[in-house]
Amino acid sequence: MTHNAPGLRDRRPAHAFTLIETLLAIALAALIALSVVGMLFSASRAIAAEAETQDDVVAKQLAEPRLAAPIREAAKILASDDDRLVLWLGDTTDDGLVNVSELRVLAYNEGLEHVLVYDAVPGVSPDTGYDPDEDFLAVASAAVGAGSLEGRVIITGVSAWTITLDEATPTDARVVSVVVTRSGSAGAQEITAVASPRATVP
Repeated sequence: MTHNAPGLRDRRPAHAFTLIETLLAIALAALIALSVVGMLFSASRAIAAEAETQDDVVAKQLAEPRLAAPIREAAKILASDDDRLVLWLGDTTDDGLVNVSELRVLAYNEGLEHVLVYDAVPGVSPDTGYDPDEDFLAVASAAVGAGSLEGRVIITGVSAWTITLDEATPTDARVVSVVVTRSGSAGAQEITAVASPRATVP
């Protein structure tokens, strides 16, 4: 009969992990961590996409009144072409003429992809007056070039725009429709604003 000497007993703890069990536990923990990271990444992408969509909606809601307000504030349409709408704010100088200080231009800059509104700088000089049958596309171009009309951007990211008047002759027009295509995170947005100058509202 063999007896183990007191110092030669198996000293391995009864509940110790083997190397294989330890490696399996590490692999399982890594899989769980990867799953959690994947879920967090997907959630963050979904939140970012929703935020971008909300930004697009807000931008559209802001763009419509920004396009319509410059038209509604005017008294009359003087001229238009593919890129510009020239408006008369009214005879504020009370001289029976269309003065530079009374002009407003709604314009599309294709190169910058901006829609801008040009208004007269305060105290513009000379404040030249023109007969109502003047070529106001040329007048507006000259005034912008001379710095008499100053532009401010009202919409950015515009890839296309169209102006439609309800009459062939701009001075007879009572309704203006402006359609812009704006690039958003969710793709192209079409924004339409329909407005009438205040003095020609039926």
